[in-house]
Amino acid sequence: MKVYPWISIPIAIFLYSLGLFWGYQSLSFIQFAGLAAILIGSFFLGFNELPVSTKEKYEGILSVLGKEMPHIVLSSGWHHTTLPYPLISVIKANVQKRTTNDDITSFSKDDIEVTAKSKIVWRVKNIFVFIKQGEDDIEDALKSIMKNSIRTSIKERTARECKQSNSDLQDELQEKIDAEEKSFGIDVEKIYVEDIDVDENFKNAMREKRIREEIRDAEKISIDHMKERAKEIVIESEGRITEAEAYEIVQIERGKIPKNIQEYEIGKRLQKSLSDNIIGELIQSLKGDKK
Repeated sequence: MKVYPWISIPIAIFLYSLGLFWGYQSLSFIQFAGLAAILIGSFFLGFNELPVSTKEKYEGILSVLGKEMPHIVLSSGWHHTTLPYPLISVIKANVQKRTTNDDITSFSKDDIEVTAKSKIVWRVKNIFVFIKQGEDDIEDALKSIMKNSIRTSIKERTARECKQSNSDLQDELQEKIDAEEKSFGIDVEKIYVEDIDVDENFKNAMREKRIREEIRDAEKISIDHMKERAKEIVIESEGRITEAEAYEIVQIERGKIPKNIQEYEIGKRLQKSLSDNIIGELIQSLKGDKK
């Protein structure tokens, strides 16, 4: 039940007037004077303001002897609690529409740094639940949900997909917020995920890194193949060619060394050490015809 100022103050005036009237009729002058002082002092101490402005709008709940009364909500303005603090007090909360912002950074599926600006617009719906949870804790919880949701969404996509799917990131965040907003006592009006930014320098660096890794992998595979081919040549020569000489032959075969074998000492060594016709033919084929 929502209690407005024009309800609580007249009721308080009526009750205190009854007390004064009873005292006037039943007590001596001194007793009445003491009672009047207590009642008048209590009356003024019972006033509580729940301010309202363009940026803030407060509502509150009553706390009777430390126990919150969830079914009585005091609207903005001046109220009277009938009995003064600490017998009855007002716990107030700002129910004005507000925004929670956060910039969230994570790495995409292709290892590129992506930053997304997110924003949640919300207002208090159940002030009792909101006060019990605590405003600061709710703010922290909303930011935590935003971070976890958006970081997960970014990790599941490439940087290009993130740039093109901010509405999908927004929908995924909305789904997680919808599951929690009731327990916070709030009503989320709008969720934004915008200004998704990709670190171009990081992107270029990662591209160069991948290229270098691919080149290293290709060279490693090539070297392994060359070693295998060199072993085959050593076996075919029946031990007349060393592994080092066979490796240089493979390099010549693959164009790593110019085919003019006479420009290398290996050519001279091979010509001296090889008398076998088969190996000789191999050397001649590697020299090629000079035209």
